[in-house]
Amino acid sequence: LVTELRSEHTLVISKDTDIGICPKCGSPIKKGKYGNYCTNKCGMSFKIYGKDLTDAQIKTLLSNKSVKIKSGKFENTVYPKIVENKYKGKIYYNFYSE
Repeated sequence: LVTELRSEHTLVISKDTDIGICPKCGSPIKKGKYGNYCTNKCGMSFKIYGKDLTDAQIKTLLSNKSVKIKSGKFENTVYPKIVENKYKGKIYYNFYSE
């Protein structure tokens, strides 16, 4: 929870917290109500196979290390390499996995 004093009498409370720096554009990554997102909205996704990456997994990837995730009964490795994906006419970016 982040609190910020904007003026003498106004207190602004934000539930968004910094996770790290976006590997695509360098903006802060925040954890919001609906998951993690880049504040610059550059198209970087923090989901793999429709599953949100945890804060710890994102921090590990940002430190240039791979992580293992379970998707159903399969275990996949996510690498700290950004790939481009086209989906419904838009371009998104996420970490490479296999």
